[in-house]
Amino acid sequence: MGFNPLFDALKKHALHDYNLVLSLDPKNPKYPDWVIIISFYMALHAVNAHAAQAGWNWSKYSKGDPYKISRHSQTLRYVSKQLGKDVFKKYNRLYQECWNARYDPFFLKNITPSEASILFELGEDVLSILP
Repeated sequence: MGFNPLFDALKKHALHDYNLVLSLDPKNPKYPDWVIIISFYMALHAVNAHAAQAGWNWSKYSKGDPYKISRHSQTLRYVSKQLGKDVFKKYNRLYQECWNARYDPFFLKNITPSEASILFELGEDVLSILP
C-alpha cells in the first residue's frame, strides 16, 4: 500500500481522540458523558481511516469531495458491510449512546462511570481495526 494522506490524517485523529479520553480517566470518569462522546468520535475516525485505506469511495456520498467523509448513515452501512457484525454492534452502540449523551437532557442523571468505561472499551475495540 502506498502513502495515503487521508488514512494517515484520520488514524492520527483517532489516536488523538484516544489520548484525550485517556486524560479523562475513562475507568473512573468525572465526566462520563464526554468519555462516551469522545470514544464514539475515536471509533468514527478509526472507521473512516479503515475505509480510506480500503479505497472506499466516499465521494458518491459527499457531493464529489473525496475528503468530506460521509453522513453517519453511510458510515453505519460501511461498518455493517465491511467490518462485520461484532464491530457493527459495538460501533452502533457507541453511536446511539453518543447521541444520547449529546441530546438527551436526562442522560447525565442516568449514566454511571462504569457504563462510560464499558463504552470506552467498545471504542478501543473499534480502534483496534487499524494497523
